[in-house]
Formats: sequence, structure tokens, C-alpha cells
Amino acid sequence: MRSIQPIPSMMSMIQKHKFSGIVGSVVLLLVTIYQPLLSQEASVQSFLEISDHAEEKYGPDMVLISGEKYHYPYRAALGNPFLTSSGTDDASVQLNGVVYENQRVKYDIHKQLIVLEFNDMTGASRSIILRDELLDQFILDDRLFKKYPQEGSDERFGQVIYEGEISCFYFWKKRYSVDSKVGQNQYSFSDPIRQSYLKADGQVTQYKGKRGFLNCFPAQERVQIKAFMKKNRIRIRKESDTDMGLLLESINQICQDEN
Repeated sequence: MRSIQPIPSMMSMIQKHKFSGIVGSVVLLLVTIYQPLLSQEASVQSFLEISDHAEEKYGPDMVLISGEKYHYPYRAALGNPFLTSSGTDDASVQLNGVVYENQRVKYDIHKQLIVLEFNDMTGASRSIILRDELLDQFILDDRLFKKYPQEGSDERFGQVIYEGEISCFYFWKKRYSVDSKVGQNQYSFSDPIRQSYLKADGQVTQYKGKRGFLNCFPAQERVQIKAFMKKNRIRIRKESDTDMGLLLESINQICQDEN
């Protein structure tokens, strides 16, 4: 009877079928996940079914599922660490210039992690953290997120409000702390907290209200911007994302006219 090829020789199978580096890595990842299924009794066909499933689900470029497993340690906490109330949303993600539509994504704004959810070949739900160095941008809840610099640390993802000579973006976060209203040992998450920024000439400046917003601009332009905001009854803290984008478009025009 013909002997069954054991798992340690799977590397030769990857080389034989000439998978690309990323494809091979993901196939190995899937082999590791399903190692109980690929025992000494498993066949070469089992291995090929895994690789075929991965390619059918995610395409020939396997960079999408090359992240690490996401662990959720907050099951006893009130609320959740995610940007939206639903937690998981349909999203579009771009990794290394390749766009993946119709993905299920969670944005953990407490730890600043972008989490992809997918079903494996057994139908079980899996969650992995998308690799930050590969993730270019993503659209979640109809909001575009790109990388922006933050003071004292590496870049992080911010919500794009307007892009131009003067750009506007928001960072989002949640606090995780003891909820004194519930009990001494009960932890909870805050509502999403928005941090607002303007970026001009490579400099990033945070603002909180009308005064802070106006102080981001030179004195001469500030006068015109203040008059424009007063005429249009603009309230910085309460404007919608769309209206803030329109405001920044007008401000860019004002600054261009001044120059």
C-alpha cells in the first residue's frame, strides 16, 4: 500500500507547486492551524485543498491574511473597544497597493488594531490583526482612514476629513477603566473619543474648539476664516464630517487667495 507523506515534507510540496513567498507563508499558516486534520493519515490532497481554499477565498496575493491572531481579553467589561457600536463592519482594505473589497473588519481604537474576521474552511470564525506595515488605508463605516504622524510615536490611522494644502483628520480612541457607578471590579469602555487635527506644511496641530481651530492659522488669514465661520454659523465641535470637509475646502481657497 502506498505510504502517506507526513507533514514535515509539506515544504517540498510548496516548492514543487511554486507558490509565491506570501502564498507559501499563508499556506504554512493554514497548515499549522489545521495540523490536527493533517495527521499521518492525511493525504497530499488535503494539503492542496487548503491552498486551493485560501486562493479561492483571498486570491493569489495572500497578504490579506498574513497577520497574527487577535485575542479579545475584555469579555467581562461593559461595552467594547471598537469604533462602531456594531463592532464588525463591512470594509474595504488596501494592503501593499491591492484593494480588498467586502471584508469584515473591526477597528479596536483602544489598542489601535485593525482586525479582519473571516471564516476558515471548517466554517469557524477567525480574527487576525492586519499588519500595520502592509496596510495602506481602509474604508470603514463609510469613513476613509489613512496613516498620519502623531507626536512622540509612530504613525497611526486617522479618519480623513479633508485632504489639501491644509488637511484635517481625526484620531479616535476609547478609555478602559473601572466603572465606579457599577462596582469596584467592573471595567468598562468609554464612548469613542475624537481628537481633531490640522496638517499644513508638514506640521500637525491639534485643536479642540473654535479658538484652538483659529489659532492654527496665521493672523492675516485668521481674520477672514473667523468672519467666514461667523457668517455661516459654523460650530467646530458640532459640525458633521461632511460640513467640516466643506469648511476646509473653503479655508484652502481663502489661503490660496491670500497667497
